[in-house]
Amino acid sequence: MKQTVDIGTVDNDGTGDTLKAGATKFNENFDELYLTNVIHINSPSDFPAAVGGVRELSIGSGIGVTYIIAAVEIDMGSDRFTVTDSSVVVCGVHRTESIIKSTTSGNLFTVVDSSFFPEFIVLDCVNAKVVDYSTTVTNFNSFTCQNLIILNCDTVFDIDGAFTTSLRTMTVVESQTGGILWTGSDNSQINISNFLGISWSGTLLDLGTATFDIVDIAGGNRFISPAGTTILSGLPNSGNLNSGGRGLVEGNLFNGVGTPLSGIDPQDLQWNFARSNIFADNTTENTQVITDAFLTSSTTATIGTMGLFVAVGGVNWNSDITHRFTVSSAGLVTYLGLETIDISVACSSTVSKSGGGSDQICSKIAINGTVSDKTVACTENTTPTGVLSLGLFTIDTGDTIQLFVGNEGSTSNIVVDNASMIINKR
Repeated sequence: MKQTVDIGTVDNDGTGDTLKAGATKFNENFDELYLTNVIHINSPSDFPAAVGGVRELSIGSGIGVTYIIAAVEIDMGSDRFTVTDSSVVVCGVHRTESIIKSTTSGNLFTVVDSSFFPEFIVLDCVNAKVVDYSTTVTNFNSFTCQNLIILNCDTVFDIDGAFTTSLRTMTVVESQTGGILWTGSDNSQINISNFLGISWSGTLLDLGTATFDIVDIAGGNRFISPAGTTILSGLPNSGNLNSGGRGLVEGNLFNGVGTPLSGIDPQDLQWNFARSNIFADNTTENTQVITDAFLTSSTTATIGTMGLFVAVGGVNWNSDITHRFTVSSAGLVTYLGLETIDISVACSSTVSKSGGGSDQICSKIAINGTVSDKTVACTENTTPTGVLSLGLFTIDTGDTIQLFVGNEGSTSNIVVDNASMIINKR
């Protein structure tokens, strides 16, 4: 197999063997195996010549080219790069010590209608955005970063229309103004894994008003948010996901003192925030669905009809935990989440007949004001006695849960000395 670019021959090693200029002999144990469109970079002059401080990395429309960063550091001065209608790989052989440095302003890389693959390199552009990526053609142009370190920059990326944005084993060490912003409606999917965000300003991952089929932020990502910053931002009510699309946030450590989420809610219908995410307080409470409601002092339920259950209301209800629920002072618990969920409810109360006596006093759990007979718990005692009502339910947004009591022996009122209700997503 032999692939060459027909631009003359050279004797690369003085042996008399001639190769096409621009081709590199790969392995002498193979008869004719050559690499074409692979350019080794040991100094800025090995890149295509600059025109007005801009170096076009594409070598022809639709032609793929790979630039191998062979030196430890390539200082471009104030030069910057463009990639147009091509597929370009920039790959470092020294991995995290292959540095491209520039003092340019604006964009270090402007990529248009192309696929772009920076890999195993460090990018240092203190005054510039690292990559401005846009594609208007309806093909599978992708932006893939692998083992990339953003050492210092003004902003990280703007991405518009990438079929796939893949950020794998990427580190943002410092960004003065902003992080990564997606725009447009031609994006297909985002895949982020083994990402480390150390220091940035504004929002690190900003979905803006862009739309996607798939957003996967999963697989060992750690975000250490500085004060005044946001880790992940987007539209409420799954607005960044196309019909039938889905978002997954799983296995991430949300560290730091900034804001983990803005706009996006863990209970948005097309998002799945797994419990494997850990937030700054070392819990997953931002994704929990749980509440506790409890009486702070005794209350009396007025019984008008024997056997008719009434709400334990009053003004003495309170709560310490209200994730996805509200608790009113009258003991009305309302579900705020958008997802249909299964819950377990446990209501314990201490009840007695007003004025004393041994009527049968019962408690039940009510959903939307309708008591559930399966949750009935009763006592027949002359002194205050504890009863426990338990139930499993499926609820939707706006559904309510309440504790009801009834007198099965007379129309005497019921004194509720203590009551607590624990609701938890199953």
